[in-house]
Amino acid sequence: MTVKTEPVSGVDRAERLAAIGMSHIPGIGSTYGKRLVQEAGSFRRIFDLNEEAFERAGVPVTYLGRLRAQKAAALGRAEENLERAEAAGQRVVVLTDPAYPKLLAEIPDPPAALYIYGEADPSDELSLGVVGTRKATPWGLKLAKEISSELASAGITIVSGLALGVDASSHVGALEADVGRTWAVMGCGADVVYPSRNRDIYDRILKGGRGCVVSEFPPGTAPERPYFPMRNRIISGLSLGVLVVEAPDRSGALITAHQAVEQGREVFAVPHPARAVSGTGSNRLIREGAHLVEKAEDILSIIEHQARQIRSRPLVRPAPAPASAEPARPAGTESPLYVLIEGGIQGLDDLVVRSGEKISSVLAELTRLEISGRIRRVAAGAYRAVGRRK
Repeated sequence: MTVKTEPVSGVDRAERLAAIGMSHIPGIGSTYGKRLVQEAGSFRRIFDLNEEAFERAGVPVTYLGRLRAQKAAALGRAEENLERAEAAGQRVVVLTDPAYPKLLAEIPDPPAALYIYGEADPSDELSLGVVGTRKATPWGLKLAKEISSELASAGITIVSGLALGVDASSHVGALEADVGRTWAVMGCGADVVYPSRNRDIYDRILKGGRGCVVSEFPPGTAPERPYFPMRNRIISGLSLGVLVVEAPDRSGALITAHQAVEQGREVFAVPHPARAVSGTGSNRLIREGAHLVEKAEDILSIIEHQARQIRSRPLVRPAPAPASAEPARPAGTESPLYVLIEGGIQGLDDLVVRSGEKISSVLAELTRLEISGRIRRVAAGAYRAVGRRK
C-alpha cells in the first residue's frame, strides 16, 4: 500500500542528497555524521572539510580520503534513493531540517535521513516508546494494549516497532483511543510491511492519519537481523522514555531500554512474578533502577514535568470512575478471582483472560486476597486458594 504525501522539506534537494549520500560512505556512521554536520553546518559542506576540521570534529582523518574518493558514487546512490522515495510518496527529512524530530536529533547517533510515511503532528513531541517480547503472554498483550490506550488518551504518542507481540498490542491500544497517535519504526524500508501479519495495523496508522511509519533505510530495503538494534535506538530516541512491558532475558526490548539510558531517557518496566520467565528481563531493569509501572498514571506522573516544558500545559488525565461505578459485593459472596483460583484457574494470564477485568484490577484484587490470607503465591506466578471465608 502506498500513502501519497507531498515530498516537501525545509531544506533544498542538494542538502537532502548530501545527507543520504553520507549514509552510503562506509565507516562514517550516524555518530561521525552528526559530528561532521555540526562542524560543517550542513551536509553539503561536509564534502569540503579539511583535515583540521575532521580533527576538531573528533573524526579520524583517514575517513577524509574515503569521503572524497566515494563522493560521486555516494551522491549517485542518494539520487536513486531519493527518486524512489518521492515516487513512493515518502517524505525524506534530514538532520538539518527543522522538521526533523527534536528529541531524536539530541541523541549521539541520529540517522542522517528519515524516510517517512504519514504526517507528523506537533503533539508527537510527547512520545513514549512501548516495547517487549514478540512471544508475549496474554497478560502482557492485554497490559500493553491497556496502558498504551490510556497514555494515548492522555495525549502521548506511542512509539513502537510493529513487531509481533507487545509492539503490535501497543500500536492497537493507541489506535483504539479516541484521538490516539502512534509511530511505527521499521527495521526495513518504510514501504515494506514486516511482519506481513501486521499489515492491518500498518494500514490503520496511515489510512486513518493516526501517525507515521518511519525508517532510516531506503525504500525497498528488506528486513535483516542487524537492522533491528539500529531501529531500536530510534524508538528510544523519539521518546521521552521507554516502557518495557514484558521481556525475558536476552530480549531485544532490553537493548532498547539500555539505549534509552545511554540517551538520557526515562526507563519504565512492569514487574512480573518471581521466576516467571517472560518477565525476568523486566524485573532486572527494575532492580537496576527502572521505574516500576502498574498503570499509565505511574508513567504520567514521572514525565509530567517534561511534558509541561514541551507543551506548557498539563497532560490530560482520564476522568476517574465514580465511586458507585463498582457496586459493593453482596454479603456472603466470594471474590470472582478467588472462585476462579479455587476452581483450578491459577495462572495470572488465565485469570486476566477468564475474568475479563483490567490487569491493574486483577493485580489489586490478587494483592488483597494474598494479604487477607485467602490465596498464596506459588512458583511461576501462579496462585493457590488457601481456604474459604467464613
